[in-house]
Amino acid sequence: MIDDDADRFARLLGTIEAAYRVRFSRETIAVYWQGLRTLTWLEVCHAIERAIETCKHVPTVAELRGLTSTGRVDPTRQHRGSYPPDIARRRRALGLPVTAEEHAAYDRGEYTEPIVTKAQMAATLRDVLPRCRPGPFQDALLEIATRIERAQTREPGEDG
Repeated sequence: MIDDDADRFARLLGTIEAAYRVRFSRETIAVYWQGLRTLTWLEVCHAIERAIETCKHVPTVAELRGLTSTGRVDPTRQHRGSYPPDIARRRRALGLPVTAEEHAAYDRGEYTEPIVTKAQMAATLRDVLPRCRPGPFQDALLEIATRIERAQTREPGEDG
């Protein structure tokens, strides 16, 4: 997590407070922040969800770290993302977040430009079409590409 996530993290600890009917002091929140700050935002969210599902008592920092997929403790480790290089390159080309900091900014809504243009989405769909077997999936991709090009949206409940 990054420093900008501190307020959001304090609100997230509110779910633990509500689930276990406890109240954390500022010092306790600071201890949890210090102990979990090297994890990604998603890892912390998943750990808290798992803790609420499995722990009978208020989870400690160590228990939350143990509930993450990695449980890593090394605070000096630089987080570079968990994508393989080819996927990271493709995500960069599409303007999608790759690093933990970029994901946090994306979650906060700080990406002001569209991730990809409508033309890029339609081109990607049309590139995939020749590799699909004829049938409903190919028909759906073709319809989506056509709607994107015409900038039409489908209303909820509309057939098609």
